[in-house]
Amino acid sequence: MPAWLCIGLDFSLFSVKWRMSESDVPSRVDHELPRRAYVLIGLSFIPGIGVLFGIIAVIWGLLTSKFRGRRLVALGLTGICIACIPHGILYYLGFVKKDGFFAEANRSFTQRNLNSLVLGIEYYKIQHGYYPESLKDFREFSATTGSLDIYEHWSLGPRAKPTPFFYQRVGSDHYYLRAVGPDRAPFTADDIAPSLPKAEAAMTGLLLEGTTPRPTP
Repeated sequence: MPAWLCIGLDFSLFSVKWRMSESDVPSRVDHELPRRAYVLIGLSFIPGIGVLFGIIAVIWGLLTSKFRGRRLVALGLTGICIACIPHGILYYLGFVKKDGFFAEANRSFTQRNLNSLVLGIEYYKIQHGYYPESLKDFREFSATTGSLDIYEHWSLGPRAKPTPFFYQRVGSDHYYLRAVGPDRAPFTADDIAPSLPKAEAAMTGLLLEGTTPRPTP
């Protein structure tokens, strides 16, 4: 085979390989994302509602070309994670952590509800002559006089069923009322009982832990 023919074949093969390798390398256009994609990714970083935009970005990325799609999916997942972080922090502080500002706020809120509930139960007795058998009976009555909250504040977290305060009538003239706390067991260390001035508490039928019912005159 003539030398010039060998050189021509080698050059032709080199040209074909160079073109094939060039087609395999992603162009700059394949890497670039359209402007609306950047807008969507930016919206995915918004706490809460950003999750929806992040999911749209991920779906868009899965349906897009190989190189741009991967980038869009990665940015969409990043936005979803960042959008969920604030809610995770608030959930931990509000419903998991047992001390700190949010826990104290929960206790204060629960304490005020219990104090108001004691006054409502006493008004129930004035109207009926006896204390309610259960908080359900009291709630039916209070709905006509101004509804009072009978549920524990920290039991209202995501996917949690509302838990009413612990109430137990003792005889006909006394009752227990308290928030059972996260352990859901009455008369334990995490309970919250109503806190009223001594003079005011002495005029009610409320019993606290360790007390005994007063004899009925």
